[in-house]
Amino acid sequence: MRRLLLALGAALALAGPARGADGALRDLDDPEVQYEVGMAHLTGEGEPKDPGQAVVWLRQAAQRGHAEAQAQLGICLQQGFGVDQDLAQAVAWFRRAAAAGNARGQLQLALAYRRGEGVAPDPAQAAAWLRKAAESGHPKAQLELGVAYRDGNGVDPDPAEAAFWLTLAADGGSHAARMVSAGAVGQLDDAQRAALDRRLEAWKKEHPPAPGSGS
Repeated sequence: MRRLLLALGAALALAGPARGADGALRDLDDPEVQYEVGMAHLTGEGEPKDPGQAVVWLRQAAQRGHAEAQAQLGICLQQGFGVDQDLAQAVAWFRRAAAAGNARGQLQLALAYRRGEGVAPDPAQAAAWLRKAAESGHPKAQLELGVAYRDGNGVDPDPAEAAFWLTLAADGGSHAARMVSAGAVGQLDDAQRAALDRRLEAWKKEHPPAPGSGS
């Protein structure tokens, strides 16, 4: 399906139907199609790599409420990739994606608050948005939240919370979390470790792996 969408090409009009490689009609006014074409230009997979065209398509999708496009457009604006750097506009798009429940947008908004990029530094807001993304299962957000609890950055230091989020991040494939989670767990006493095991088991029951996600 993705390959068929990418075959539409950036030279086509931004509105109205067009035919994909299978001859089926594809609606170029569909934000999902716009997002896919934008990402193709961003990565060079299925379309010529062209950051400027990527931003054009991503903006179309973002303006139509596509949360993942909003988050990616924010990253392009933040990095000046395919568009002039604009940290304030980046934050505005991160905020829209985050408000829609997009974990990537929530993470990026949290990091902007932490670094003071495009917004006044606010460690408490950073931690709050990190928690939202972490609770959605985003490993990077879980890592960052665990470190925040370990270091007391925007939250009160809490070794048990640090160990919980760092362990989840490690289980989710974060290599950085694997290097620090063992140390965090090692700081807990026996009762805290038992509580951590129960909490992790409850989390796994409430958040089963998606089909096809592997072990």
